[in-house]
Amino acid sequence: MNNYCIDLHFEWSPFVSDYDPYSAPIGHSKLNEKYISPEFFQCIDSLGLRLLYIEIFVKEPNYGPGIHVDHGKKDMAKLNWVYGGEDSVMTWYKPKKGSLPKFNVTAINSYSVVYDESDVDLVHTQQIGLPSIVQSGVPHGIYTKEQIRYCYSAVLFTKDNIRLTFKETLNLFKEYIK
Repeated sequence: MNNYCIDLHFEWSPFVSDYDPYSAPIGHSKLNEKYISPEFFQCIDSLGLRLLYIEIFVKEPNYGPGIHVDHGKKDMAKLNWVYGGEDSVMTWYKPKKGSLPKFNVTAINSYSVVYDESDVDLVHTQQIGLPSIVQSGVPHGIYTKEQIRYCYSAVLFTKDNIRLTFKETLNLFKEYIK
């Protein structure tokens, strides 16, 4: 087990049956809640969690790395489902001393902290499963090759509006770890 990405197994889909996960446009958007399955909501509710939203990241072939930290936080997890992009990998980095990341407002009006490749050192590379808990509070990025990659990323909070660390999220979802 590593500190960046852990694959899970659910018996249900995160989407209602008539939603096509390959239908999202290129770029960064939010999934309308009407497309999220009741089983998804039942699962997170049973774990004491609530959904803020599901972000959609659709990356074209030969994209990368787009190194960033979500919301500028230091340790937090998201629940990701990746469709297509079987030849893609997610990468995690450690900032070099003296690096100066840039603040960025995203297409969905969230924010991130962006790093140049020269300001970080690679620490881990992994293909993302269906689904996976990913560490999004350290610099990370994506490399695609020949296929379009559709990533659905659930932003979860406790019912008391607390954002969980990677380890806390693993503990909550332990019965689903492959």
